[in-house]
Amino acid sequence: MTSKKLHLILFGFPGAGKTTLAKHLSSSYDIPYFDTDELVEKVIGKKRKEVPLELFRSIENQIVTALPKKPPSVISLGGGTLLSSNNKEILVTIGKLVYLHLDLDVLKTRWKTGALPSFVKNEEEFYKERLKHYQSIAADMIDMTNLSLDEAAKTAFALWRPHGE
Repeated sequence: MTSKKLHLILFGFPGAGKTTLAKHLSSSYDIPYFDTDELVEKVIGKKRKEVPLELFRSIENQIVTALPKKPPSVISLGGGTLLSSNNKEILVTIGKLVYLHLDLDVLKTRWKTGALPSFVKNEEEFYKERLKHYQSIAADMIDMTNLSLDEAAKTAFALWRPHGE
């Protein structure tokens, strides 16, 4: 008997479509979803850009620590959640990690609409640093650049439940 990962965990750059895909998977496959950024904002009562980064990361860590108690679900991580080794250690044990990749040009377009965190001063440097980090994580990757939302959802679900389990 193979062991199933409890959660499907989506990570990637801000603006990569993690939350959009999580919501779509949730409605398409009737499974709950959680968005760590939304959960932090709910706890704090403010938008992430209105909160000091240290406080945001502290609350985010508390939320990640509670995720193992959640029912099987799709989890959309904030772009920096996996920068914490503690978060990474927890998440790799409870779920199937899937990196959502987008080309830099597409991300830059999305970042102009406010998807980029306020602490980022140089887009290219931010991209290079995060890309290196994301690629160092043992995970499957979905290149979202030319996929429809339905195609991305089917691909992600198949990675999580490869035999329709």
